Amino acid sequence: PAKPRRTARADGRFSFYHIFVKGNGMSALFAKSISMACSVIASKGARMLHCGTGRLLFPVMWITNRCNLRCVMFDQWKQSEDEAQKELSAGQWCSFIDSLRKMRPAVLVITGGEPLLRPDTPDILRYAADNGINTHLCTNGTLLDERVIRRLRDARLGSVSVSLDSPDAATHNRIRGAVCYDRVIEHIRLLGSAAPSISLGINCVITLYNLFDIRLAAEF
Repeated sequence: PAKPRRTARADGRFSFYHIFVKGNGMSALFAKSISMACSVIASKGARMLHCGTGRLLFPVMWITNRCNLRCVMFDQWKQSEDEAQKELSAGQWCSFIDSLRKMRPAVLVITGGEPLLRPDTPDILRYAADNGINTHLCTNGTLLDERVIRRLRDARLGSVSVSLDSPDAATHNRIRGAVCYDRVIEHIRLLGSAAPSISLGINCVITLYNLFDIRLAAEF
C-alpha cells in the first residue's frame, strides 16, 4: 500500500489527503497518472465540499491486476498468472477500510484490472457501505450480468462507471482487445433496469483510435 500524501493549496483555504493503494505489476507511469488524476479530483471536490484538514476524499483501491480484456492502453494482462494472483484478501481490504473510515472519505473508488473477476468484490463494497462509506466501482462492464448486478445492488453500491470507448463497435473492440461491445451495451441497459438505485457513468479512454469519435460518444 502507498502512503497517504498530503496536498494543500498555497492560499491555505483547504487541504486534503489522497491515497492510491495498488497491487503488484502496475506500470509506474500509469500509477502516477492515476495519482495525479486523484489529486485534481480531490482538489475540486475539496472546494465543493468545503472540507477541512485530514479528510481523505477519494481513496482508490486497486484490488486486482487481473483482467479479462486485452486493452491497448494497459498492460496488466501481460503479467504471469502467478503475479496476477498476488492480491490482498477481502479481510485485508476490510481492515484497510476500518482505518479509512477515520479519515471520512467522500467516495471510495474500487478498481483494477477488472474488479468483478474477484467474487468477493460485492462483499468488500458491502463492508464499506456498512461502515457509512459511499462506494464507486470501475468496471469494463463485461461481467455485469443479472446475478452480479443483484449482488452489487444488495451491497448498496452508490455508483458505477462502465468502460465504453466508442459508439462504434469495431473501434471499442479494437481498443479493448476483445469482441465485447454488444455485451457491454446489453449490461449497461440491464444495470439501468435492474438496479436504478446505482448511478451510472461512462469511462472513455481517449486514444488515437477514437479521438474523432468523442462528439459521437457524447451524443450516444
